[in-house]
Amino acid sequence: MTREVLRGPEEDLGASETPAEVASYLGYLLRRFRKQAARLAAEEAEAEEGAGGCQAHELQELAVLSLLQECGPKSQQELADRLRINRSTMVKLIDHLEARGEVRRVRDSSDRRRYALELADEGVARARELRRRADLVGRALTRSLSVPERARLSRLLAELARGRGFDDLPSPLSGCLLWSATMLQQELESFGDSWLAPLGLDVRRYVSLVILSGLRCSQSELGNQLLIGPASTVELVDELERLGAVERRRSAADRRVHELRLTGRGRRLLGDAHSLVSAASEEFFGGLTADAYEELTELMQRAVGLGHGTRRPQRRRREAGPGLQAVRDQP
Repeated sequence: MTREVLRGPEEDLGASETPAEVASYLGYLLRRFRKQAARLAAEEAEAEEGAGGCQAHELQELAVLSLLQECGPKSQQELADRLRINRSTMVKLIDHLEARGEVRRVRDSSDRRRYALELADEGVARARELRRRADLVGRALTRSLSVPERARLSRLLAELARGRGFDDLPSPLSGCLLWSATMLQQELESFGDSWLAPLGLDVRRYVSLVILSGLRCSQSELGNQLLIGPASTVELVDELERLGAVERRRSAADRRVHELRLTGRGRRLLGDAHSLVSAASEEFFGGLTADAYEELTELMQRAVGLGHGTRRPQRRRREAGPGLQAVRDQP
């Protein structure tokens, strides 16, 4: 029996009120995609049927197992460098995989004083199962796209990944839509944070300012737009207040509710941030043509439920519902 474990994005992620500028920002679209994947995986994990989602740590496991399968034994450091996973996370991943018998330590053939990690037979089977589940989630999240459109989205994400230096990934990962979207979202957010740091901003604060420049909304509504929980939203608004970028005001319609508004300083910060984001976007997406960039944005908008009522995405330049079971038998 089909279960609905992934609710429509309009229902609970505020898609109908998302400002057009935010809905055209690829970083936001990739984050939204990742959040929907995480929610689907969590709900599947709790379901009795166990249809099989693929959580974030399992994507990392898939990456490690795929690399070992294709390239042979590697040290933990080599794995961390190739996959851009921080060292402490990699240590935990390897401990987990080793405890399950999916990888084993062997003497490094190039230096007998060191150990390398080798894939066990159990790891081969685990990698195959994780890839199946990752593909299933990818199909569920792109159910609004046709089969050729889904394939095109996957190719565009892979092209962007190659442009960002991920050109030596094992072949099982290069065609995995869920991995590509997740990895690129993390890479883009880190990249954007570094560009915005001189202003005292990061990507999340910047997107908050963009939202508040076009909407009067409450604290909870802002959190809904940003796809974060109440505690994280309070912390974020406190940070923006300390920057002098936003202020809380009592709502005229409901005195129990505080509306968030940009201050004069907030608008100036946003103007400065726009210039930095334009330059950062040009560098990050430089491997894509303008047409490919617009096509990728439009496909991502439709995939996450923001394909209607948003303006056609323009590349910034420096000058200016159904669960996994519902898609199991689909191509």
